[in-house]
Order: sequence, then structure tokens, then C-alpha cells
Amino acid sequence: ESRSPLGLLGSHINVQTGEWVYLDSGIGGGIDSFFEYLLKAHVMTGKETYLEMFEEGYAKINTHVKKNGWYVDVDMKSGQVMFPYYRSLQSFWPGLQVLYGDLEEAKALFQRFFGVWTQYGFVPEAFNLLTNAPQEGLGQYPLRPELAESAFYLYRATGEDAYRLAGAKIIDSLNSYARVECGYAAVENVTTKALRDHMDSYFLAETVKYLYLLFDESEETAVFRDPTKYIFNTEAHLLPVSKVPAQEFLLSPTNPPDHTARKKRLERINKSSWEKRDKKRREKAAKKKEQKDGAAAEEPPKE
Repeated sequence: ESRSPLGLLGSHINVQTGEWVYLDSGIGGGIDSFFEYLLKAHVMTGKETYLEMFEEGYAKINTHVKKNGWYVDVDMKSGQVMFPYYRSLQSFWPGLQVLYGDLEEAKALFQRFFGVWTQYGFVPEAFNLLTNAPQEGLGQYPLRPELAESAFYLYRATGEDAYRLAGAKIIDSLNSYARVECGYAAVENVTTKALRDHMDSYFLAETVKYLYLLFDESEETAVFRDPTKYIFNTEAHLLPVSKVPAQEFLLSPTNPPDHTARKKRLERINKSSWEKRDKKRREKAAKKKEQKDGAAAEEPPKE
């Protein structure tokens, strides 16, 4: 209900007033988990409402946020680019695309992201796509899990060794540059490899977990790698699936994407739902503006 006329969401909202605090819209921090939970809520419950909301958001992102194969931050109202960055937190998106069944797009995007990792041995918090270098002041790598997460999903969907090789390179970088006496230290600068005396708990809860499951094929963990029984939340905690998801959300080397089924579903949803919701949103925005302008006109002049 708070989306802009372009159908985009900002990154921060005042929960008391409902007003947007920051208008930057993308797929990184502040908004990433929202889209992830929409799709995963559908996979867990089978409720179509969650899938429709995700698919509308996914389409708007591809229209306004995707630029030349990358995803940037744009103004949610105008669509103008605000920050031309690849942000480390975006790295979960290929994994989410795999779950959604958009496999070819996921593979292409992962390749772009992993190219940055290959260049520096890590991915910085923000990589400036205009200067082709880490953004000044945002060159850290605090042991984030998102790229390993996407490698896990891509391997599960394709069985291609390229994603295990990517995982092996991630492990090699961690052992070569971040391993210290008491664990693994956050990388303060991906160029100089300077370290910071800090290790977030998500490194063990997420990064290491995804890397382990990427290579593990033991019976003990087989149930946790079974997408018909469990799904990972945004913090890599396992949640039980209440009903077996549709086949299109269970990609594997023997179950490739069903593009025909998706196209039919999207055509149905696009026509019946999105146009109506867009119209309703525009009408609501116009009414809200009218009320605001009316209230301002009624205010007594200040002495």
C-alpha cells in the first residue's frame, strides 16, 4: 500500500507515520529480506497472494532497478539512479532467482558478482559500477554469506561443478586472508586485505553453513538439503515446509525450469491483478496528496 507510483519500495519507513524515511529502492540492505520472505512464504504455505506480490515486485525491479545486467539503487518515486553500486548484500538475489525458477538470469548475475570476488578475493560492501572499483569508505568484507548462499542454490539446481569451484575459491580466500588464531576476522579493506578484530555470528550461522552444505552429501544432512521438507529463512535457519511446493520451485538437474507454465501464470496475474492494484495505488496517492494540500491551505497564517 505504501509503494510509489512506479510500484517501488524505499529502504526505510517510519512505522508510526507510514512515511518513507529513505527513498532509495533496490535489492540490497533494508529491503532484501522483504522480497525473500514474500517468495518463501508462498513456497512454505502455497498461498497465491504472497507469490503475486513477489512477482509484481520482481517485475518492477527488473523494469526500474536493473541496469545493464546489474542492480542499482534508484529513487522510488522517479526511478532515477541514486547509487550506481553493486552492494554485497545483493549477492543473495541469484539464489532467490533460482528458487523462483529464473535460472538463466540467476546464472548470469552470479557470474557478474563472482567476477568481483575473483578480482579482489572478496566482495566489498559497495562496488562502484562507474569507477569499476570499491566505493570509497565501503571497501570492507565483513564475512558475509550471500555469495556462498547463491552458489549453494545454483549447485542444487544445476549440479554444475562451477558452483562448487566458486565455493572452493571463497573458502581459499577466507583461509588465505581472513583466518586468524581465534577464528576468522572481518576484512577491513578488500584491496589491502587489512583485517578488523571482529567476527559476526552470522559467519558461523550462515557463511560456513552454506559452504558446508554446498559440498556435503552425507545422509545426516540430506533432509536439510531437501527443499520439499525445509526452507532456509533469511538468516539460514531451517523452517519446515507445510506442504510440498510446486515443481517449479524445486529445480534440480532432473527438474529444469518450466518456462511455459510460468509464462501462462504471469500472463494471468499481470492482466487480472497488477493493473487493478496500480490503479488503486495511484488513486490513493492522489487522494492523500489532495488531503495534505487541503490541510495545508486551512492552516492559519503564522504571526
